[in-house]
Amino acid sequence: MTFLAVFAFGAFAQEQVNQVHKNDGLARWSIGVKGGGDLYRITPFVSFDPTTETRMDQRMKAISWNGGLFLEYNPNPVFGIGVTGSYNNYDRNIYVNGDEVRGDTKYFGNTIDGLLYNSINISNLVSPQRTGGWRHVSFYVGSGIGGAAYTYKRTEALALATGYPLDNPNIGEYADRKFSLILMANAGLEFSLCKWLAFMIEGEYRYYNMTNLGGGEVTGLENYTAATNDAFFANAGFRWKIGGKHRTHVRNMTYDDYYAKIIIPQEIDNTLSDRLAAVEAENAAMKKDIDGIKSDITDMKGDLKDIKDAIYKLQQKEVVEKVTATAENIEFRTGSADLTEESKILLGDVAELLNSIAWTRLDIAGHTDNVGNAEKNKTLSQNRANTVKEYLIGKGLDANKIFSVGYGSEKPIANNNTEAGRQRNRRVEFAIK
Repeated sequence: MTFLAVFAFGAFAQEQVNQVHKNDGLARWSIGVKGGGDLYRITPFVSFDPTTETRMDQRMKAISWNGGLFLEYNPNPVFGIGVTGSYNNYDRNIYVNGDEVRGDTKYFGNTIDGLLYNSINISNLVSPQRTGGWRHVSFYVGSGIGGAAYTYKRTEALALATGYPLDNPNIGEYADRKFSLILMANAGLEFSLCKWLAFMIEGEYRYYNMTNLGGGEVTGLENYTAATNDAFFANAGFRWKIGGKHRTHVRNMTYDDYYAKIIIPQEIDNTLSDRLAAVEAENAAMKKDIDGIKSDITDMKGDLKDIKDAIYKLQQKEVVEKVTATAENIEFRTGSADLTEESKILLGDVAELLNSIAWTRLDIAGHTDNVGNAEKNKTLSQNRANTVKEYLIGKGLDANKIFSVGYGSEKPIANNNTEAGRQRNRRVEFAIK
């Protein structure tokens, strides 16, 4: 569970610090080689004489060697993910009854491991503002999961000395490779030697879920039996930062460097993009409003023309004694008798026309569609007709000659079952004598 927790933390750190990077000019890939000593705690282990030797002496006898390669990608200076492969040897000399003839009692074993791992740069998490020489030193931890293909063999002398069955297939030749799951955790230091090369040292622990990594227990010989099947590694190696010679490599940056170069410009770019999108949306809404206003102006011009035509007929008194004009585009605030600014402009033009001719009576009639309560609609139409009357009086027309009435929905001129019909029924009519 500890390994899974470390691996999950690595994924969490990636989610927290990773940012989208597009064409930022940074190098992020690296490859490397490493090797050193390993200590596999497997059965059979190395025997020891408790009267003259310690457990540490026993472990020192079991140390062997390993070597491997890795490929890593770092999206930012804190987190990395990679793959690694290694050949790990655990040959050892088994001392039986004080016999130190290495060639006779030899045990051979090795495993080829492949892992997917993550790496967290603790230095950049804890001290993102490192300066001087410390910015070239990084302490990191990591975890991984993978698989191993292992094999082993024993000399005949070792089998005889330890009571191991001589008919076992791994006497004198390697057994067929078997497979095991691996969980890994490591920690290390990395020293940047130049823009494209680093030296590294690390310690690593690997747990193998197979119990027969070394071939199994040896009956009756307690000192040959290991407690578990795991291994410790002490390695050193070099990392080549691909592209680091000609570009800035992420591994050469502190997190503050990265934040200033990548995160802040991205945040500015995202803010500007969001603002640009908002401005474009505002412009689209304004264009829609302007188009609506243009349409209203066109409709009002039509209403004004109707009124002008009515006034022209009024001037021909020998032909017509009263004329009527309908204005469908005199608008009010929703649910009220307050005129809109556009409607005030239209009524101002009407007042100017009426002030330029002789007339004796102006009847203003308010009408609504049939949506809602009929009595409320009638009251609303009366109030709106009164508002038009008061506005015209305010423009200099004789109050004694102007009369207003509200009919509500009683006198439709179009079908109220359609939106277009209801629009036509919401109107103000002028009757001029």
